[in-house]
Amino acid sequence: MLPLRHILFPTDFSDRSLSVVPYVAALARKYGARVSMLHVHENVYMLPVGTGLIPIPTELPAGDAEKELNGFAVAELSGMDVTRTLLQGDAATNIVEFAQTENVDLIAMPTHGYGRFRRFLLGSVTAKVLHDVTCAVLTGAHLETAATAGDVAGFNRILCSVGLQEHSKETLAFAARLAGDFQAKLEVVHAIEVQDTGAALTDVGKLMDEVGATGDVFVKVGKPVDVVRDLARSVPGDLLVVGRSAEGGALRGEAYRMIQESPCPVISV
Repeated sequence: MLPLRHILFPTDFSDRSLSVVPYVAALARKYGARVSMLHVHENVYMLPVGTGLIPIPTELPAGDAEKELNGFAVAELSGMDVTRTLLQGDAATNIVEFAQTENVDLIAMPTHGYGRFRRFLLGSVTAKVLHDVTCAVLTGAHLETAATAGDVAGFNRILCSVGLQEHSKETLAFAARLAGDFQAKLEVVHAIEVQDTGAALTDVGKLMDEVGATGDVFVKVGKPVDVVRDLARSVPGDLLVVGRSAEGGALRGEAYRMIQESPCPVISV
């Protein structure tokens, strides 16, 4: 089984955060993981009177935030090992530092902000977390309505996007083990620029053999983001697994856009 022992769930108490809860619950139950729910009470900056002065961070009472934190998703996460932590300061910085110091294996958080074009937005906090951490990150689905715990008892179909770089082994191995743990169907997709599917199928097959993965393989001509998005829509998948850069987990352009445009939740590793 995957070593998912500690899940970090940052929340701002919004409907976007609530939509992530069923996925946190499904993973925590499967792996017996402890859940650290974290809310960061951000500072308000006051602008002093005068020109050329630096804004001053002002701490506000966190009483209401503490009350909301203690009451958020209690029923949905009942029976699990859940701790609730309230911090003050910059949200992204605190999330990254908490993940690094508390040996977090996976962070689960919403993807986007509000507004008419929210499907195509990656919030600044989420973007920084994806770029700065090295653990796996699950980002919430771009759905109009939140899933319920009954909808996400597990995953039945997992789609994994792979290139042929060294880091692809880690991405595919994660997806294969996750699919095995949930007894889900694994579907591996690889995009190519020119019509040479035979060679690409051979290369992807070798990669699957190296990590011991079994599943269907799709090799399609086109840009990786378009190929993966369209396949995730047509299959459809319950979850998409993509890779981030092997260098510090940094989020690169293709992974960034896949997370933005995926119609289902994404775990980036």
